[in-house]
Amino acid sequence: MGCSIKKQCLDEYMLSLRGRLTAGIINTSGLASKHFSQMCLVPFVSYILFYVLTFAVCSCNDCSYTRLKDSLYLHCNQPNEDEICRYLRLNKDVIMVSITHSGLTRIPSCISVLTKVQRLDLSYNYIKEIDNCTLNSLGGTLQIFVMNYNYVSVLRNGSFDNLTNLQEIYLQNNSIQEIEANAISSRLESLYSMQFSFNQLKIVDFSLIWVPKIFTGVVLNLSSNAISNVTNQKGIKISDFSLNNSFYVDLTRNNLTTIDVNYLLRLIKVEHVLELYNLGSGGFNIVYNPLVCDCLLFPFSFYISIFRFMDESNPVFTMTCYNPPALRGRYVYAVPIQDFNCSVQENCPPQCLCTKTVALDQITVVCGDDSLESLPYVIPDGKTIYLSVHSTNVHELSDRIYFKNVTKLDLSSSSISKINEDFLHNFQSMNSIDMHDNSLRILPEGIQNLNLENLTTLNLRGNPFQCDCHTKWLKSWLQKNKDKIPDLGQVLCEAGQPSGKRIIDALDTEFVCDGVNLFLVLSVSFGGLCALVILLFAAYFFREAIQVHLIANYRCFRCLRRKVTTNLPFDIFISYSSYDETYVQEVLIPQLEHDSFRLFTQDNFKAGIPIVDNIINGIDSSFTTLIVLSNKFLESEWCKYEFQQAYDKLLREKERHLIILILDNELNKKLIPRTLNLYLKTNNYINVLEKRYLSRLLLALPRIHSRSGVSERTPLLQDQAVHN
Repeated sequence: MGCSIKKQCLDEYMLSLRGRLTAGIINTSGLASKHFSQMCLVPFVSYILFYVLTFAVCSCNDCSYTRLKDSLYLHCNQPNEDEICRYLRLNKDVIMVSITHSGLTRIPSCISVLTKVQRLDLSYNYIKEIDNCTLNSLGGTLQIFVMNYNYVSVLRNGSFDNLTNLQEIYLQNNSIQEIEANAISSRLESLYSMQFSFNQLKIVDFSLIWVPKIFTGVVLNLSSNAISNVTNQKGIKISDFSLNNSFYVDLTRNNLTTIDVNYLLRLIKVEHVLELYNLGSGGFNIVYNPLVCDCLLFPFSFYISIFRFMDESNPVFTMTCYNPPALRGRYVYAVPIQDFNCSVQENCPPQCLCTKTVALDQITVVCGDDSLESLPYVIPDGKTIYLSVHSTNVHELSDRIYFKNVTKLDLSSSSISKINEDFLHNFQSMNSIDMHDNSLRILPEGIQNLNLENLTTLNLRGNPFQCDCHTKWLKSWLQKNKDKIPDLGQVLCEAGQPSGKRIIDALDTEFVCDGVNLFLVLSVSFGGLCALVILLFAAYFFREAIQVHLIANYRCFRCLRRKVTTNLPFDIFISYSSYDETYVQEVLIPQLEHDSFRLFTQDNFKAGIPIVDNIINGIDSSFTTLIVLSNKFLESEWCKYEFQQAYDKLLREKERHLIILILDNELNKKLIPRTLNLYLKTNNYINVLEKRYLSRLLLALPRIHSRSGVSERTPLLQDQAVHN
């Protein structure tokens, strides 16, 4: 039958059998007497009695127990709470009780009979819930509660409230997903060890370590769960701790991806970092978590690098990075600050990857997609910017507003063949520019006049530089700046007479223009120059009379202007300050309307939409934006905003037109923004104080030939502010 004969079961049956024999229930021939209960049984009867006893033992519902001094061990092959209770009542004075591998689905209600029990072990059963009433019925004697390898999912409030002498709780390898706020209450004054490893917890609360005996050392084992967050439901503050605190929280092998220091400091009301000393010898072990060493984790790395000297053997200092892969296995405290990066999505071009280094307040933008045909117009904003563009379809280097914050520019392995003049000033502000392996044949001569004090590195190798009579200056410029050009020895002449030779080694006589008669060139050039000077002098001297005569009398100014074909509904959008409205309405607009220009005015504003939308619509709908520039215009942030939108439109759509008409005699230079100042330096403008300024304005305006078709209007900006 597979059942074992236990001494206790046999004793019980023998006592029952002896009572029956004494009462005369059993009669055997030749053996009955009044002293029967005290006589020895003959071998035959003993043999029969053995089988009777065996049957009795095997009928004990597959339960067995063993008592060793003050310890009771119960085991049932099949769940049988009644049988268990019977044994507990027979041994209610034991100190240690173990009921394991017995198929229990709940804590037996009869455990209240155990008046002296100090340790209760219910491991390896099927218990799904801790019944508060049942467990609390043990009163204050229980010190150790063990219920490993069961199926408890929630540890509810008040589960241990009456167990005032409870010292240790073991609930490992269950299915605990939640520990309610008051499951471990302040009434448990003796509790110092809580073992909750190998469960399904996702959140841990500070209240678990805040018990009265924290000063004697509290151990909280939460390893091998799924914890990714920390809460503070009871509002524990840093001031509640003292230097005598001693606790150890094991959070190894969980799902912690970051330690948000700012969140944790706010959580426990830390006002100054030195208050962390209140934690004393308390500590958290968070090794073997998939930590992401990014900008969010950087403050934590910073703080542990400060406190590491206090206890270098503390496990918190041995935690390592899991992501990104390049940092995997590195100690968090040892990761360089420039490696704590995180992704930035706002204003990041789709062909680029943008990251932020929080410790340096640096934005890194890397664009390696050949679909990029020009430098991005907008990138994330940062105090310092590192821009790296590698695209074989980028051919031109021109200025961008964000270059004022770019300290390192990497354009290597692209196809840049031209550097525009408007970019040159950036050589003075950037620290490093890398343009190796491009298609540069020449550099702008204006680079000779720049102060390159801030520039530390300029890479130019791998470009097919033209070495001829027009680029002879390049040799002396390279020699002058050799300390800033680390690859100087690899900057070669790829075209011209000294082909394949280092530019700095080429002789001055080798910088010639092949196949050209120098005397003839000089003669023709001199003669042409003289003729050109005479023509220019004549045109300059008589320009006003000619323009006034042709434009004012014969309207022949049309034949002097370039012709533009467009389907935009308006020719000119006028941007001006409200203080200059009298001049605009009474002088400028009548003249332009007289010459048949289609003007976008307030009469074209659509009712029911914001003014700023009407203004942006006017810029988008007009081929030319005419800026009436005055000091009042410069004092208005929204007027400057209109200029910026028109300027951005001009950069994106080269066919657009932008004209500056200066109204005041002298502009306040302190009010002129950088972009406008740059435009005034690099583009012609018109001043109303000049004679015949309206003639110059009409000459500058292109001829518009309208055509029907789909509108070319495109939104200037997606997010506009309200016009002042």
